[in-house]
Amino acid sequence: MNKTPARPFHAATAAAVALLSLSLGACGDSAASKAPEADSGSIRLLDAAAVADGAVVTTPDAAVPGPDAAVAPTPDADLPVLDAAVVPDSDAAFHPDPDAAAPPDRDAATPPPADMGHGGPRVHPVGYDSSRVHGPDLKQGISDCRTCHGAQLQGGRGPSCDTCHDAGWRTNCTFCHGGTDTESGAPPRDLQGSDDRAVQRFMPHTEHTTERNHAAWDCNQCHVKPVDVLTPGHIFDDRTPGAAEVDFSGGLSPGATWDGNGNCGNVYCHGNGVNPGNYNHAAARPNCDGCHSWIALGGRHLAHFGRLIGCVSCHNGTTDAAQMTADPVLHVNGTVDVIFETPDIAFNAGTCNGNCHGEQHNNRSW
Repeated sequence: MNKTPARPFHAATAAAVALLSLSLGACGDSAASKAPEADSGSIRLLDAAAVADGAVVTTPDAAVPGPDAAVAPTPDADLPVLDAAVVPDSDAAFHPDPDAAAPPDRDAATPPPADMGHGGPRVHPVGYDSSRVHGPDLKQGISDCRTCHGAQLQGGRGPSCDTCHDAGWRTNCTFCHGGTDTESGAPPRDLQGSDDRAVQRFMPHTEHTTERNHAAWDCNQCHVKPVDVLTPGHIFDDRTPGAAEVDFSGGLSPGATWDGNGNCGNVYCHGNGVNPGNYNHAAARPNCDGCHSWIALGGRHLAHFGRLIGCVSCHNGTTDAAQMTADPVLHVNGTVDVIFETPDIAFNAGTCNGNCHGEQHNNRSW
C-alpha cells in the first residue's frame, strides 16, 4: 500500500474524482466480484489513517444537483491534479476540456461513449475503476458521486453507475457491506474495508445478525434501515459521511444508547429480564445467569426456584431442562412467553389456573 498521505483537494475536485470510476470497469464488491484483483501495482489503495486525519477532505454542504438539473462542466481550476507520487502509475494531471459540452443525462440502457462521457481526456487515474479504490472513496464519504454521475446516479457528466454495476446493486446490501460471515450485509467488512473484528467499531455484528440465542436480528434493531443506496441519510449523508449512525428507535430497545466506543446502555437485550442493562461489545457472551438474576426476576420466581422448579416448567419452548435456549425466536423477543411443560395448567392475565408441581392453582396471581 502506498503510505504517502493524499493531498487535500477541493470538494468539487473530490466529487469529480469520485464516480467516473463507476464506468471504468470492474466496479463493485458484489457477491460475484469479491475476489481481490491480481495486480494492484497501479491501484491507489486508501490509507484509512490518512482519511481519518482529514488528509482528503470534502465539503458536507456542497450542492448536489437535483434529478432534473442540468449538470454544468466542472471548471478546469476545480478539477483534480493527480499526483503520481500519491497515485502510483497514474496518467497524472488529466483535465477534461473545459469548453466541451457536457453530455445529456443517460439511463442505464444507454451505453457510455468511448470517451466515458467526460468530454475530454480521462479524469480518473489508471486503476481507479477497481472496487478497492473507488468503493472506499464512496463508502467513507470522501467524495459525492452525484456531482458528476447524476443526482440519481443515472448519468450526467459521467455515465450511469448502472452501466457497470450488476443489476440490483442499488438494493443489494452485500454489494457494499460485504457478507463475509452472513448474507445480512453486516460486517465483517466494515466501511473501511476491514474484516478484522478487533479494529471494528462494533465487533459482534455477526452474533446479532445470526440465529444463536435469539432470532437473527435485522439492521433496524440498531439502525434506520435504508431501502436502497440513495435513501436519505444512507451513503450520501451530510451529517456524518462515512459513518453508520446508530438509531435504536425501530428495535426492541428504543430507549437504548450507544457511546461510539463499544458501549450499549439502557438496552433491553442485555437486561436482567425485568430492567434494561449495559454491555460492552468486547465482553464475553453472557450465559443465563449473566442476564437473569434469580433475585431480580420478581413475582413468584424466587419461591419456585426455592422448590427446585426449573425455568422449563413455565417457559417450555424458550428453554429446556438443561437451561439452554430451545427456540431462539422465543428468546429476547420483547415478550415473556409462558408455555407450561404440563397441559394441566393455564396462564391468563397474570394468573395461573390448574395443577402444577403437585399443587392446585385457582386464579393464583403471579
